[in-house]
Amino acid sequence: MSPSESFAKKNTAACLAAAALFEIFPKVRLLGGGATSTCFFYDFSLPVEWKDDFLVLIEERMYAIVREKKPVRSAEMVPSNAASFLRHLGLSERSGCAQKDPKDLVTLLHIGSFADMIENPFTESLQLGAFALEEAIVYPSKVRLIGLIAEDKQKLKHLVKGYRSIKERDHLFLGSAYFQVVPEWSDFVFLPKGEKVCHTLLELWRKAVSKKGYSLISTPPGDLIENHKVVHRSFGLSKTAELRWDFEGEKSLSLLSKNGKQLDSLVTFCHGKDLLEACISCLQFIQQILNIFNFECRYVLCTERSCQKQPKAVWQKNSEVLKKACELSGIVPDVDPTPRKYPGPAVEVLLPDVIGKEWGGPHLTIDNGEANQYALVHSLFGSLQQVFALLLEQKNELPFWLAPVQVKVLALGDSYLQSLGPVLEKLRMLGIAVECEVVSSGLSQKVYEAAAKEKVPYVLLYGEKEEKTGQLSIRTKGQTQSMTLPMLEQRLLEEQKEVEI
Repeated sequence: MSPSESFAKKNTAACLAAAALFEIFPKVRLLGGGATSTCFFYDFSLPVEWKDDFLVLIEERMYAIVREKKPVRSAEMVPSNAASFLRHLGLSERSGCAQKDPKDLVTLLHIGSFADMIENPFTESLQLGAFALEEAIVYPSKVRLIGLIAEDKQKLKHLVKGYRSIKERDHLFLGSAYFQVVPEWSDFVFLPKGEKVCHTLLELWRKAVSKKGYSLISTPPGDLIENHKVVHRSFGLSKTAELRWDFEGEKSLSLLSKNGKQLDSLVTFCHGKDLLEACISCLQFIQQILNIFNFECRYVLCTERSCQKQPKAVWQKNSEVLKKACELSGIVPDVDPTPRKYPGPAVEVLLPDVIGKEWGGPHLTIDNGEANQYALVHSLFGSLQQVFALLLEQKNELPFWLAPVQVKVLALGDSYLQSLGPVLEKLRMLGIAVECEVVSSGLSQKVYEAAAKEKVPYVLLYGEKEEKTGQLSIRTKGQTQSMTLPMLEQRLLEEQKEVEI
């Protein structure tokens, strides 16, 4: 099965799952789904408590719809008409999504009397091969179905055998030591360790933009680009940077889509003759930050004119400038015709989450100014909270320099605290974030909690043997090693250097 055929069948399978849900639970709130490189998924909310038996029930209903050979057809509609149609079916959440869609036309896939919005590619046939619902992840505000699809049952069996639970790699599971959902708020609280991570990320951003010559400013609510143009005209600042909180959209109990998030924006003003060089500089800056995090990502060139602010000829000219800047920066972007909410053509970095769904992150767009002046608007993070979540989902842990606790010392009794004192003092003098805990029983559980749950990079055991020999027992990356304090110091300092800007 080719990649395009696989995506088409997975998108259709997601719509089929929605149809099955709607038949079994008429009062279900359908929230949307689709295809990724690894699976198909669909999000929904039920008026009743989720039960594990439902997963089999939904899968059986999906196969029943296939056997019934219900008619399948697609229809393109303007977003407002699609919204009205979905609202008529009782799908208010999907109606709202259609209404907000920036495209000129959206596509509805009809399966019998049911219909839902669907993204390209898809297939107007329910002959999808073999599929299976592998997992239902229950979040505080929704349930997510995860499904696999293959050409036949034998290949599906192979896929299922290699499947790893997505729930255990979800940022809400991995980040429980950093943030928790508060049901009364329908939102998150960042715990002390999570707040420390956010602080470190912000300091990295501030250090990076200051080193590149950007002036940190704060402007009133409103159009950020226009605000920065006013600052440029009034004070002559040609490179400005700002952090803003964004509360647009509906509340979501996911750091990837929550409406309260910190967005970073950098604006570079330049003349037409310097436009290409300035674009290259901005793209290289974005690459530098992405390399620090070692993110898996994909660059896309957004060329579809989605704003009437720039004349068509200017939009096309600026698109060519971005294309050339990508080429000279060693970037090979995919061309994406999907309209984006940018004032001009843009280069956007897409970052996949644990299921392969891509999220818009760092970006660069060209906004025309006045008298051959251009404003290059770019972002290094996109959303700070999104960076946090994707680091957990892509890497399953935070890098050493970002970990709120870098070394956890487990003292095997109070009697060892005195001899342990110089070790702790030395590590703290090196700028290492150290925690110490006395353990009288349940050592294996404590090591597991520190290494696997809290994701502490280095767990140090200190007892009678370590006190006598001077050899420290270190648990790191799933292995136990012995080393002297100077050896540990050197290793930790090497890891700290990885984030130099």
